[in-house]
Amino acid sequence: DWNAALIEADAVWKREKGDRATVAVLDTGIDINHQEFGQGVVVKRKDFTGEGLRIVNDHGTHCAGTVGARKLVDGIAPACKLIDAKVLSGADGSGEFSWLANGIRWAVDEGADVLSISIGTGPIALPPTQFSPDVRKALEYALGKGVIVCIAAGNEGPGPNTTGYPARFAEVLPDLIIVAACDRDRNIATFSSRGKAVNITAPGVAIRAPISGNRYAEWDGTSMATPHIAGIAALYASAKKKAGQKPDPKEFRELLTKNASTRNPSPPSPASGWGLAQADKVVPTGAPISPPPVQGKPYSAVIEYSDLTPAKQAELKKSGITKFRLEIGHEETWSNQYRPAPIQARARGYNECRTAVEAGRRVTLAVGVSAAADYSTPSLAGIAPGVYECWQEGGRELMRLVTPPAPVYVPGPCPGGFCPVR
Repeated sequence: DWNAALIEADAVWKREKGDRATVAVLDTGIDINHQEFGQGVVVKRKDFTGEGLRIVNDHGTHCAGTVGARKLVDGIAPACKLIDAKVLSGADGSGEFSWLANGIRWAVDEGADVLSISIGTGPIALPPTQFSPDVRKALEYALGKGVIVCIAAGNEGPGPNTTGYPARFAEVLPDLIIVAACDRDRNIATFSSRGKAVNITAPGVAIRAPISGNRYAEWDGTSMATPHIAGIAALYASAKKKAGQKPDPKEFRELLTKNASTRNPSPPSPASGWGLAQADKVVPTGAPISPPPVQGKPYSAVIEYSDLTPAKQAELKKSGITKFRLEIGHEETWSNQYRPAPIQARARGYNECRTAVEAGRRVTLAVGVSAAADYSTPSLAGIAPGVYECWQEGGRELMRLVTPPAPVYVPGPCPGGFCPVR
């Protein structure tokens, strides 16, 4: 099929077909009796809607076929296993936020390496920090377990800022993969939603895939684009496992975006992100993919004069040093919304702060938030809003976030549930 060739998936199949990877499709359910799947392909199934596992809407079957079909359709990862998490019900394929959140957690706990979520709302004004905490926390749980999460951008284009949820959670969870749709000529589909959450493009126009009753259909949508990226993620995850390594969502996102084929002069674009995905660059030939760096655990210690050996104390005393204190520490890990300091306080706009700190005083500094008149309130790109403590230590001016600003509730429409992105 042209769509598999457009993202170079066919070039990967010579060395990797995803046999060690499992993809969970969170949707309207999968017709396990379709010839494209066969016995043993769908390894786990669960209904979260109360409707049962019967197929009322073919959306999930179509998406699952793009991921892992293996007969008359070129699934992107034709040897992967599938998990069927039914989180949408009825002919219209609607659902509740709790169904999606519960489905995500269940799929992760059942061993999914990749989540394919072709689900979304229309544009909503409510910020990611305030919208559906259950779904956001479930996505955080998946990423924290090393699961790659692929989400449809939505079909509300071509206007600006038209991505809905759960795609917009990428604004606070940057390792989510948010997928726009293009046609066979690499043109972004008019219907594809635009926004800063979008980071990659895949085929999503006239995509042929299975529907119930051993039939096939050509459908359009970012729903159809998303399982292409989920399939690439399965190829990547399988290759990592064969090399004795763990798949990593951050590494996958970086490989995917860095190697995208783009026409944009300065990506990322709100329409196409970093461009069209290229599977052959994400799952390279040759040496195994290098493992991601491992971050050490937070550690802190205080060493004082009394902790030193007698010989070292005598050595210091000869130099006139009778007091000694060394603090070794690791900053507390903050949430994604408020990333940790310290950073040097000599950044632009810090003149008042710097003068006071160099004089040996500790200073309270409010950045980008309302504060008392004696605070300095510059707005600095790259620094999370909040109240910081600034001081000098070891010849450096440092700052540390001590009080993040309280989240501001922004009223807006809140629909009763999700629906398929089609």
